[in-house]
Amino acid sequence: MREKSVSPASQEATLAAPWCATLSLMPNLHVVAILKRQLKEAKATVQRLHHAVDALERLGRSGRRRAGKISAAGRKRIAAAQKARWKKFRLVKR
Repeated sequence: MREKSVSPASQEATLAAPWCATLSLMPNLHVVAILKRQLKEAKATVQRLHHAVDALERLGRSGRRRAGKISAAGRKRIAAAQKARWKKFRLVKR
C-alpha cells in the first residue's frame, strides 16, 4: 500500500477548520477522563488502607495491660517528696 502524501497547504487548511481543533482535543479528553477515574480509584484505595491501619492499631491497643499500681509506701514517698518541694518553694517565696 502506498501512503498518501499530504501537501503542507492542505494541512494548514485542515487545521484552520474550527471542528478540527475539537477533534484534536478529543483523544486528550479521553485520557483526562481515564486519569480522573484512576485518581478516584487511588483515593478510594488509600481510604481503605487508612481504615485497615486504624483497625489494626485499635486491635493492638485493646490487648495492652496497664502498669501495676503503686504501693501505699510508694505513694507516701511521692507525697513526702512533693510536700518537701512545696516547703522549699514557700521558704524561698518569703
